[in-house]
Amino acid sequence: VRGSQAGSCNGVFMSGDNGSAATDGVMSRTRPARNIQADIAFSVPIIRRLCDVDFGGAFAVKDCELIAVQAIEDNEAVIRRAGQLCRCGRWTLVKTGSRTDGARAEAATVGPETIQHLKDARASCLAVETGRVMLADRSRLLAAADAACIAVVGFSL
Repeated sequence: VRGSQAGSCNGVFMSGDNGSAATDGVMSRTRPARNIQADIAFSVPIIRRLCDVDFGGAFAVKDCELIAVQAIEDNEAVIRRAGQLCRCGRWTLVKTGSRTDGARAEAATVGPETIQHLKDARASCLAVETGRVMLADRSRLLAAADAACIAVVGFSL
């Protein structure tokens, strides 16, 4: 089963929380494989640099290489593009929020439909920045992720 062959991602295991805020560590029962943990670690310095230009969006990573970056399109479009570019799957979507999201009408959000799109595109993990990305319908999102063997991990900068 995808995602279950590795241990923790140095995070806290969260279970049964219906809140909407992302928390640090592995939030799903599905654990990220070691290569996925490496992809998340690879992504953090990139996000730090992107914060300098107030990037709020998502990008896809596999084997410590960027395979797709969100432009003006929504989450679904970047997920679909990553799935087309990485046909073998087992990639990670890294989602962050803009540093000025408070002034915008729409904060960075992922939900159960995001998990369905990730499953369709053969992704293995959804990594979200804590304090910047909201989880819509958290319990359904995590249940869908576990059913699809997709790890959901929160990270801090």
